[in-house]
Amino acid sequence: MFFEVCSFMNSVVLIGARCSGKTSVGRELSSMLNVPFVDADTEFIQANGEIRDFVDKHGWEEFRRAETEIIEDICARYHGIVFAPGGGAVGHNQGEKYRQRNVELLREFGLVVYLLPYPDLRQSAEILTRRIENDANSVSTRPSLTGNSDSVTEMLLILEQRHSFYLAASHHQIYTGEKLPVEIARDVIRIYKKVR
Repeated sequence: MFFEVCSFMNSVVLIGARCSGKTSVGRELSSMLNVPFVDADTEFIQANGEIRDFVDKHGWEEFRRAETEIIEDICARYHGIVFAPGGGAVGHNQGEKYRQRNVELLREFGLVVYLLPYPDLRQSAEILTRRIENDANSVSTRPSLTGNSDSVTEMLLILEQRHSFYLAASHHQIYTGEKLPVEIARDVIRIYKKVR
C-alpha cells in the first residue's frame, strides 16, 4: 500500500525544533514509503564539518548562508524523498533572506509538516530538552542558540521565537505527544493521502 502512495508522491518535508522527531520520523517514513531520507544537517556536516565548529569559526549568519546552499542543492538534486531540514532553517533570525528562501524552496518542494509535542510551548520545551539531554550526540554537537545556561528556558525562548514561523512555513501541523516515531509517520501518511 505504501509503495503505491510513493510511486506518484512529491516530497515530504518535516520541520520543527531540535529533537522534535524530524530524523526519527523521517527514517520511518522513508522505510514505509520506500523512498530516500535526506537530512540537511548530515549533508551540511559532510560538506563543512561539525555545525558547532562551523558556527564557532564563521558565525551564525554564515552558517545560515551555507545551510541555504545545502537546501537549494538537495531540492535541485532530489524528487520524491522525505527531507528533514535543520531545526532553524525556516525559523531563524540570522539572515531574513536565507530564511525566506528556505521557506519558498521547501513549500514548493513538497508537503511541509510541522512536528511539535504539544500546543503548550512550555510543555513542549520540557519534552524537547529532555530528549536533547538523553541524546549524547545532540549535547556534544549542537551549539547553544541563545547562550542561556538553563536548557528549558533556552528551548522555550526558541519555540516562542520560531513557532509562528514554523506555522507559516508548514502546510500541516502534528502534535506528536509521546507517540513513537512509527505512529507519527503513520499520521503524516494519513495527512499526505488526504491532500493528494
